Amino acid sequence: MTLATQPLADALVDRCRSSSEVGTYWAGIKGLKDEHDIIDWSPDFIVFFNEDVDREIDWDTSNRYDDEIKKDATRLGKQNAILADAAILEAKDCTPFGRAAREWFRYLLGKAYVFTFQGDSDGAKKALLAAEQFFAARSKEQSRSWYLTSAAACTAPFLLAGALIWFERFWFIGSLGQTVFSLLLFLVAGALGALLSVIARSGQLDFDASAGLWLHFLEAASRIAMGALSGVVVGLAVKSGLFLETLAKGPET
Repeated sequence: MTLATQPLADALVDRCRSSSEVGTYWAGIKGLKDEHDIIDWSPDFIVFFNEDVDREIDWDTSNRYDDEIKKDATRLGKQNAILADAAILEAKDCTPFGRAAREWFRYLLGKAYVFTFQGDSDGAKKALLAAEQFFAARSKEQSRSWYLTSAAACTAPFLLAGALIWFERFWFIGSLGQTVFSLLLFLVAGALGALLSVIARSGQLDFDASAGLWLHFLEAASRIAMGALSGVVVGLAVKSGLFLETLAKGPET
């Protein structure tokens, strides 16, 4: 079973050493509240979920380990490279994800730390790659959800207004005239057309949840607003006879 598919609960239980002995070497380590938060450990290192900082990944190494690795410049260089890459990934904001997704992303980072402390730089790189791919996939999902939801929310007032205008069309035509009534419908149609365009193109857009919900909302709102205004422009062009003149004139009698 691969790192990307193994259930987190099973992965935390499936450790190479009994966690009941962890207190012998790592008693009182800051942030470790429960032995089930340990990803892996040995007398030389421990990697765990830190409860003091929103269950982010934390780790520590023994003095003996630190002294030994300083004597091996090659291994130290590989370890520092892995730790740097892991730190960059860990700095990415995963708070928009659900709790399970956040923990799995952090677990993959934790496994990268475990592998590098065990001297397995290839395994560490694979774990980092899995974490990066997992983060990118969840980021796209979250970003697409924000974008489509925001677009639908921005279109809803136009649709409600359009329904009201249509059901009360005789009053609107009598009060505002046929031209204004038609332009209002073009406004609603433009907004609806923009929403359909957003939905159709959502799979082709480049999403990034790190931009935040507000920026996604602004992007969606601007597209819907431009679609509505474009509908009015098309309506004015039709009414003025610039194109689709037959629509402006209506059916001949």
